[in-house]
Order: sequence, then structure tokens, then C-alpha cells
Amino acid sequence: GFNTILYEIEDKFRFPRHPALTHPEAPSHEETADFVRSCRAKGVEVIPMMQSLGHAESVVGKPAYAHLRETPEVDDQYDPLSDEARRLILDLYDEIIDVMQPREFFHVGGDETFSLGVGARSRPVVEKIGIGGLYLRHMLPIFEHVRRRGLRPIIWADIVLSHPEIIREIPKDVVMMDWDYGIRSERGPGLHIHAGGALNPQTGHRATIWGLTWADYAKYENPVFRTHFEKYAVDAQTRRDGTFVQFYGTDALLAAGLDVITASANRSCGDMTGVPDHDFHMPNCFHSARKGMQSGSGNLVTCWAVRHSHPEVAHPSTFAAAYALSSKSPFDSRAVCEAFTRDFYGMAMPEFAHAAEKAQQVFWLGESRAVFEAQKQLKQGNDPLPGLLAPLERKHGSRQAAGDHVQSLLAGYQEARGAFEQMKSRAVKNTHNLDFWLEGVDLHIFLAEFTLSALAGHLADDSRKLLGRIKELSANTRRLFSETYLAQGVEDEVRQRYGLFETCLTSGRH
Repeated sequence: GFNTILYEIEDKFRFPRHPALTHPEAPSHEETADFVRSCRAKGVEVIPMMQSLGHAESVVGKPAYAHLRETPEVDDQYDPLSDEARRLILDLYDEIIDVMQPREFFHVGGDETFSLGVGARSRPVVEKIGIGGLYLRHMLPIFEHVRRRGLRPIIWADIVLSHPEIIREIPKDVVMMDWDYGIRSERGPGLHIHAGGALNPQTGHRATIWGLTWADYAKYENPVFRTHFEKYAVDAQTRRDGTFVQFYGTDALLAAGLDVITASANRSCGDMTGVPDHDFHMPNCFHSARKGMQSGSGNLVTCWAVRHSHPEVAHPSTFAAAYALSSKSPFDSRAVCEAFTRDFYGMAMPEFAHAAEKAQQVFWLGESRAVFEAQKQLKQGNDPLPGLLAPLERKHGSRQAAGDHVQSLLAGYQEARGAFEQMKSRAVKNTHNLDFWLEGVDLHIFLAEFTLSALAGHLADDSRKLLGRIKELSANTRRLFSETYLAQGVEDEVRQRYGLFETCLTSGRH
């Protein structure tokens, strides 16, 4: 049921006019063009995406382009008032368009610009036209350039929804991609509000509110939301049972005459590194697909590499999006999993849902974001272990209770491993896919064992055994990931999985 790939470029492209931006393993122009041709031969279009404001670390994160940042300390955002930055962005777009030859769309990014407007030159502009006005001032020339190349621009919708006063100023040919990875039903008891929370005095941005209840909403003072969005989020049923309409942002954008594509995620923030939380992502992909295909112009299932699980273990949630269109039934995770196994493995395996549920169970030390934070501490010369263990102890009330919880998760991971081994012996096709599930579960087993040892104060005694496990598991990850990743990417994945813990075990941080 999928007919398009959104291809995020970053530095994975040969930029002949800007060679300093190119990743060493970026494909050649011919390889890129050949990929596009092979997709089209299968009836799949390719839309390039290159960031135009935030998430630009692949450009302004490099020393040669650091002068194009809005502020020196923020290494992932362009200066929105820099003509040089805008010329660079458009030049990069031209190089990409010339090689990939997109037929209808070009995605210019534009999401999560959390530092927009904090620069010394930007602040006076924000005082006059607001953060939303500054955003639009930067984006309009970019839209116009894409338009001159015969393409329609696509942008992520979160910043426009955060500053709804600019919705009516967005040109009608710009496609809004309304991403929301937390929606898990058509209606729900919690409401999230972009830029509806406390003001950050350093940035001038407001935090997003998550899970606002109907009782809290009745006391919530936000005239901007009530003016622009309330009629799409609150209806008679809300007043009866306290549930909100979940895709209110999509509806508001549609009402403004804009084309909207919804976007879900099959892996995102909050996942463990080895296996994503499909119990969270499957309903998100399911309901987002139904909304986007029935009310909007389409749906995208995102798959963010920064979460580090292998894409092979993200398939069930991706399948849930297609299943939502082939079935008229309400969401049922076990029905989705059974249909997935029948389609993908050649036979229905009802035990898959239970195994996936056990494999994906989350605890703080195993989340990719926890590892990122610990790596920062390590770079600063700090001991990362307290930051990895303290959240567990706080959540469960004591070190003993945290250990008991992780022990129960470990038992679940081991149960899942046995189930995936059994399914591998029974699958009719795509059997090798289950090796990636086993790799992810083995990582979770290791992380649980490391955590239990650290909570018990036994890392010094257990270091030899744990280092041996790292050696064994790293070899397996290299073997599997080398089938689909290039050499540096494989080493990046091994380092993300085991590097921090190897350092803890060899540096005396016990």
C-alpha cells in the first residue's frame, strides 16, 4: 500500500560545490539517481528532504559553516536572517533536485526550531513580528525557490501549529506534514498543545503540553488555542465523556485550505535501542494512516535512525498503517500482529504479539536517549553511571525495587528470545528477519544484566563476564548490520550499543 519514500538527505549526498558537507560514505550521484530509478520501476516515487532551518547539524555543525548559525552555541540551526545561509540552502536544493529529479514535491523540513529567535540580530525582529513571523520570513523565499523548480514544498507542521497566527499566511501550494507520534486513537482523554506550556525566558518559546485532561482544560487559560483550535479539539462528546478529538491540528490546517499529510513513527523517542515499542507505535501508525488517507492527502510512516534499532524490527508498525486501510475494524494489536505474520512470515503466528510485547519493555538505562545523555556526561569527564541508575531508583522508590523491576524485565526478554527462536524454525519466508529481533533482544538482555550488576554494586566483579558478552554481541551486530549498513555506519551502531558500557567496565567507574 506504500507508493512513496521520503528520502532525508542530511550529509548523505555528494555536494560538488560544497564538498566539506559530504559524509565519507555518501553515495555517488549515479548511485543516488539509480536508487530513484529503481524505486520508480516498482511504482514508488522518491521525495527528497533537506532541512532548511532546524536539525541542520549536518551543515552548520561542521566548522567551515559554523558562521551560519543563529548563535554560536546552537550547532543545529541556521541563522534565519542570514542571506548567505539561505543562498547555501537553495544551492544545496538545486544540487539535489538536479540529481534526483523529483516529479512533484520537495520536503524543506522546518521542524523543532527550538532556538529560533534567540540570536542578537533576531531578537529585535521577534519583538516586531513574533517567532512565527520570523519563521515565515525565512521560509517564504525557500518556498518560492522550490516552486520555481516546478515542485511543491512540503514542511513539517509543528512550528506553524505552535504559532497559529501564521497559518493563513502559508501559501496554499505548501503541503503541511502534521507529525504526531503520540496519537494512538481517534479520540483520547489527553490533549497535547503545541507551545501551550510555560515560557522559557531564555528562548522565548513555550513548552508543549502533553496529556491535558478535560478537567484541567476547563481551568486552562490559553486564548490562542481557544481561538484557533478549540472548535476542532472539543465537541459535544468531549463535554459528555472528557475525550478530545485527537487530530485537531490536521483539521485546523485543512480548514485553512491547506493540503495535509499526517505522519506517524515506527520508532521514536522513548524506545529501547534494540527493539522499538510497537505497543505504542502500532496504534499511532494505524490511526494516523486512516486520518491522513481519509481526510488529508496521505500519510507518512517515519523511521528515525537516531533511535538505532535496526529497520528490520520496525516492520509491524509500518504494516499497521497499511492494515488500517485494508480493514474497517477498530484497532486490535493482536489482529494486526497476526495479519503481519501471515503476510510477512508466510503463516499466522499468534505468539508473535506476546513475544514483541516482552521484547520491547522499556527501562531508562536501555533507552537511546539515556545513552545519549550518559555519553555527554562521559565527554565532560563525569561518571555517567549515577545518571543512568538514579531515574530507576526514583521511579521505583529504592534500589532494591528497581532491581526487582529490571529482573522481571530480564525474564520477559529471555522469554521473548525463546519465542523468536521457535518462530524462526516455523517461518515460511523472511526467516532471516528474526535474526534482527534476536539481536535486539540480546542487547536488552545485556542491558538488564549490566543494570542489575550496577545496582548491586558488582560491576567490578562482573566486568570480565560482561566484557565477554560485549565482545560476542558486538560481533553479531557487525555481522548482521553489515548486510545493510556501510562500514562506518556499522561501527557507529556497535559503539552506540556497547561503547558506553565497555568504557564503564574498563575505566574503573564501578
